[in-house]
Amino acid sequence: MRVLVAALLFASINAFAEAGPGTIRGTVCDISGVAISGAAVEAQNAHTKMIYSAASTAAGTFTIGHLPPGQYAITVKLQGMKTYAHSFVQVDGTADLREDVTLEADTSPNYVFPYNPPPARAASRPPARDFYAEDAEFVVTAPILSLNGAGLELPKGLTTVKGKFIWVYVPGHGRYLLSLSPDGGPHLSLAGQVGGTTLEFQSKDDEIQIDAADRILMGSATYNLYVAHQPDWQPPNGNDRSAALMGSTDHLR
Repeated sequence: MRVLVAALLFASINAFAEAGPGTIRGTVCDISGVAISGAAVEAQNAHTKMIYSAASTAAGTFTIGHLPPGQYAITVKLQGMKTYAHSFVQVDGTADLREDVTLEADTSPNYVFPYNPPPARAASRPPARDFYAEDAEFVVTAPILSLNGAGLELPKGLTTVKGKFIWVYVPGHGRYLLSLSPDGGPHLSLAGQVGGTTLEFQSKDDEIQIDAADRILMGSATYNLYVAHQPDWQPPNGNDRSAALMGSTDHLR
């Protein structure tokens, strides 16, 4: 009897030890082997539907840890690239699994890119303050744009938007000029915030959000965002007026 109890106790302890969280790690690169940063990596548990996420670093690496045992569907998304999907990856115990991903260019993307962050909510925003640094600049790398939670595709060659003022053109909504200073120009009003890698603002009933691969501003605080809306603005002739655009300028006009 003592032998049986000891055996059962050992088995229980061993099973508990093997039930610890697992990890999925890997790299994201293009077909030529160049590392891709800012890709959104998600692992969804097939049973609980919980989603665990990460973003690829400048070296293309990612790590998703603390995964309970089970099957996971892995997806990797990046604007201008075909979505990578792998179902199902089995995570057992404290397994450390490798998932290296190669993304291919999407030569015929849909107008609405399948990046759907939740829309920003003013009520949940942290307290913010004005950015007082002289000649402060926005630096938005690998921007991902969304309108009311639906992703909008930006030009494939757009890697960085940098300037004292930046602007966003949304088809059917016109252009939005963005500033960190309430004295930046005429018709500016406090409409949103910038913090970390996210910029978000509200215009009437629309929530507009921009996510970047790296921090947009220096400092760890959340800063006020001032916006001027030009609803009748259209891209210059020769540009596709049905596609979203971003750019920068030294002067609001």
